[in-house]
Amino acid sequence: EKSGSKFNDVWSSGDGAVWVEVVAAAPFSERSGHASLVFGNKMFVLGGAGVSDVWSSLDGGTWDLVTADAGWPTASIDGGACVFQSKIFVMVGNAVWASDDGSTWVVVTSAAQWQSRAYYVSFVFDNLLFMTGGRIYESGTFSMLNDVWTSEDGADWTQLSVSAEWSSRAGHTVEILNRQAFLMGGSASNSGGPYLDDVWYLESITTDQPSSQPTVEPPPAAITAESSEKILGVIWIASHTALIGLAAINYLR
Repeated sequence: EKSGSKFNDVWSSGDGAVWVEVVAAAPFSERSGHASLVFGNKMFVLGGAGVSDVWSSLDGGTWDLVTADAGWPTASIDGGACVFQSKIFVMVGNAVWASDDGSTWVVVTSAAQWQSRAYYVSFVFDNLLFMTGGRIYESGTFSMLNDVWTSEDGADWTQLSVSAEWSSRAGHTVEILNRQAFLMGGSASNSGGPYLDDVWYLESITTDQPSSQPTVEPPPAAITAESSEKILGVIWIASHTALIGLAAINYLR
């Protein structure tokens, strides 16, 4: 029996259509708001609401506890974790943490330039660390964001866009394909809806010098329903996907 909407099962698929249960109850606790990624040929489960532990697995069936307490706040991580410069980066609020093994974590910055938020998405694109959108809480009110920030090291951040072409949202996802970043879906309000089903893409970002301001050519554009089905199909077919609890990770065969 599961506690509310939290899970600790693991599923696997080679095509996104047919799924196989790898383990019904992994040794890590039932959770939500966690992050999952691949690092060093292992799958990792990182924290979640109320926990800050880290687990790893070679096959999705057998899991090892890497650390019981990574040190970051016990808050939802969701899309705020990615692999960058041969390290795992985790973002909570507006603090950034990093580890080269998943066990020992250091604070990269305790207060990034972007506003503290939840349910945002971080990703790596063109050798830069990105942070996009999310939800903030001010004066008793939740608000959604559509800003975009980049960093070369996770410590110093530059605002690439105050208000991107896609609408304000939280809980969205981003995938990289053919030197383009595809932003998809999310929620437009704190009440859980309306949910979004649009798809946007960002062309490759180029820099003349490592310290120069990134430029975008052209700006993000919307994708038609017909073309998005083709793109999403390529993403699913090219990757093997594992579903862990309420988070999914993609890793190449």
